[in-house]
Amino acid sequence: MTAPHFPPASGYPAPPAPPKNGFGVTGFVLGVVGAVFAVIPIVGIVAWPLVILGLVFSGIAIARVWNGTATNKGLSIAGLVVSAVGLALCIVWVAAFNKAVEDTQNALGNQSRTTPESTYRYQAPSTTTTPPKPIEKGDFTIGLKTVSKQCFGSYGCNLVVEPTITYAGTETQMTSYGTCSITYTITGNKDGEVVETAYGAGGTQFTISRTVITTANSKVNPEASVTSVSCS
Repeated sequence: MTAPHFPPASGYPAPPAPPKNGFGVTGFVLGVVGAVFAVIPIVGIVAWPLVILGLVFSGIAIARVWNGTATNKGLSIAGLVVSAVGLALCIVWVAAFNKAVEDTQNALGNQSRTTPESTYRYQAPSTTTTPPKPIEKGDFTIGLKTVSKQCFGSYGCNLVVEPTITYAGTETQMTSYGTCSITYTITGNKDGEVVETAYGAGGTQFTISRTVITTANSKVNPEASVTSVSCS
């Protein structure tokens, strides 16, 4: 008598592989952080690599969803959209900044070409019978009047300035030495000192020019000092 034949027992099916959702989460986080940084001046530079990486990771995550190895389709699409928005903000910010810098340079260039020289008349004290003494640079004090100022955060400021000069002597002393010209130095320009001259136009009349300077930051206040006085 033969033994009964039993079929082999079937094993349990292998458990399904866990979903690989890491790329979708990473792409979404990078996209959100990049979009936030994109609207912040200066700091927005950091947003460029973040949003680009967010696009790459989100694209890989969507591909995995199509292949069935990931399940976070919604989060992957959201990461792709947020990263694209962040990239668009970066592009808009760079274009706006470049346009503002170009407009400012054009405005300053036009102003420097069209700004006419102005005549400044010094209000000297009334005449006296005392013989005039030689005119020296110590007889003058000079300041700077800011005509226009445009700042760009940490990039510094562009200023248009003109001198304001005060004479301590008398009108007789001024006219007795003919025509005098005043040479002065402006400090505070980030490219170095600027030397200018106020030219005498006879008597107490002087011709001055406006000067365009650039400071290293908005806290720098340019100053001027008389270097020499020449009379003839």
